[in-house]
Amino acid sequence: MLILRDLAVVLLLSFAAGVVFSRLRQPVVLGYILAGIASGPYALKLVENIDVVNAFADLGIVLLMFSLGLEFNIRKLRRVGAVSLIASLSGILFLLGVGQTLGIALGLSAIDAAFLGAALAISSTAIVVKILTEKALLHREYAPVMLGILVVEDVAAVVLLTLFSGISLLTPLSLKVALDVLTKIVLFFFMAYVLGVRLVPGMLERISRWDSSGEVLLMSALALCFSFAVFAQMLGLSLALGAFVMGAIVSESALAERVVRTVSPIRDLFTMLFFVSVGMLIDVRYLVEYFPVVAAVTAVLVAAKVLSRSVPCYLLGLRGETAMAVGMGLVPIGEFSFAIVKQGVDQGAVSGFLYPIVVAVAAITTFLAPYTLGSSSDVARLIDRLAPSPVKNFFSYAAMWTAQVRRRLAGRGEEYALIKRKLTRMAVNLVLVFLITRGMHFAGSFLELNPALVLAATFVLVLPPLYLAVKRVLDVVDILIKMLARRYLPLSAELLRSTFRKLSLMLVFLFSVLYFLPPVLSYLTRSGAAITGVVVVLLGAGVYFSWKTVQGFYRGVERMVESAFSSRGVLRHETEAKHRVLIGLREGEVVDEMNVEEGDFAAGKSIAELRIRERTGATVLAIVRGGAVLHNPRPEEKLLAGDVLIVFGSREERAKLEELIRRGRA
Repeated sequence: MLILRDLAVVLLLSFAAGVVFSRLRQPVVLGYILAGIASGPYALKLVENIDVVNAFADLGIVLLMFSLGLEFNIRKLRRVGAVSLIASLSGILFLLGVGQTLGIALGLSAIDAAFLGAALAISSTAIVVKILTEKALLHREYAPVMLGILVVEDVAAVVLLTLFSGISLLTPLSLKVALDVLTKIVLFFFMAYVLGVRLVPGMLERISRWDSSGEVLLMSALALCFSFAVFAQMLGLSLALGAFVMGAIVSESALAERVVRTVSPIRDLFTMLFFVSVGMLIDVRYLVEYFPVVAAVTAVLVAAKVLSRSVPCYLLGLRGETAMAVGMGLVPIGEFSFAIVKQGVDQGAVSGFLYPIVVAVAAITTFLAPYTLGSSSDVARLIDRLAPSPVKNFFSYAAMWTAQVRRRLAGRGEEYALIKRKLTRMAVNLVLVFLITRGMHFAGSFLELNPALVLAATFVLVLPPLYLAVKRVLDVVDILIKMLARRYLPLSAELLRSTFRKLSLMLVFLFSVLYFLPPVLSYLTRSGAAITGVVVVLLGAGVYFSWKTVQGFYRGVERMVESAFSSRGVLRHETEAKHRVLIGLREGEVVDEMNVEEGDFAAGKSIAELRIRERTGATVLAIVRGGAVLHNPRPEEKLLAGDVLIVFGSREERAKLEELIRRGRA
């Protein structure tokens, strides 16, 4: 009964706060947090079973991230993958340094300052996603970039937790611990995007054929969501990351929209409980007691977040307003920040007052986040108006240079596309080599097998993917030699390719022999003839049979990963469409692509209504819509949210066209 009473209190307070904030046209999330503060242990103490509320809050995070994964599958994220990866990693390193410097300036110890930097480096995935969802911003240009950064940060947070655990215990990070963490991360993503993309969508579609009510489909989707979230947690990753990845996997089926509609009511209830639980952590007394420190940390955090996210995004080709929205939308810190600092406090390495300071900063940044994101366009325009000319020129030239490099790399033709494909397959095989080696090591230790047998089995299983990885590298070198020979090399390209292949294969063979043979021989000299015979037969038979079967399996895995990322979906159609459009253009003419987003002035209007050619001088050569490409679109063709326009014109003409699409003026 106490649990029901506590839930009733939380729901009533959340309902009242939600109504008030909705009428005031303010983010409802803030109302939920205030309800948590009011009902929590530091205010009215209306809720006794806080652990139960926290458990329901975990369900809210899982369902929220699962729904988001259904909206953003891997192919959508792949488009902004490079930008998200560079912006997130550079931002984490920058914020680690800023937090350390700030902590020392505030008089903290070196370890306290290091933990403060780690807490400030990771944004709150749940809070950012809820704000994007509540404000219907998931289809904006900056949303996939923000989501990509959050995914990278979730993985980085696991590494930081492991690293700072060693710092807390004053022990160095051993190679074994680092390898264990890396193995878990690689295993998680490998299972997700190779096995998951292949098995889960087909299974759900088969279930939907005989499930007329949709109840079994809902239970299947939720079972997959929670099981994969728990699997991620068992590997030391976050529940949110596991749920998001499973959502992305389910989105590969045609049932994603149906699952979203079914899950949404449950998701909204439990997500509300998550924000209430965040409010329950906040002790207003600490805000008053540590106000100068909290204010200083918050101000530096906001400035550092914006700087460390917006600048890399702008330099990597995003528009100024989009880059500013990414930086200002990722301001709030949250669950991982709490976990990092709490770990240090529990282990006695960090001062106890640091945890309430981080919670207070998280509360303030959560309150600020909807307003910072909403004002990002105004801030971008203000900076553009007030920034000195040398600064604006520097960033403009830097952005133009990176855009030029990306455009040249994207338009290099079939040879560069082939190199990219070969390198992707090489990476897949190297991941397989790593997972097999670590897996056999774990299996041998757990089952207490003979080291020689384990090493022999590892050699048999590793040889095919290692061979394929080397072969992909040799293929890339072949292409590069062929390209260089056409222009610069006076020698025969065939002679160079043949020599390099022989040398590489010889080096790989020598490495394999030197790595595997000594420990096997050392063990065999101490073992009987029976074991020697078994090992020799196993090696011989394994090498013979694996070359026909295992190698074929690995080739299938290569193709599976490649198809998961490019072969079925919008991205491949867009690339092919742009390639076909580019054929026949003279050198020096500029072709670019532009996204039509929900809320843009041009969304729902025809080309004739917009008078694109007359008002801007630019030409729309094609429209990429879903998996289709509309060449030379007719004047009556309407532009829809989500369209990708392939446009032709000068820099000024394209700038006018973008202004027309976004705001209706050129």
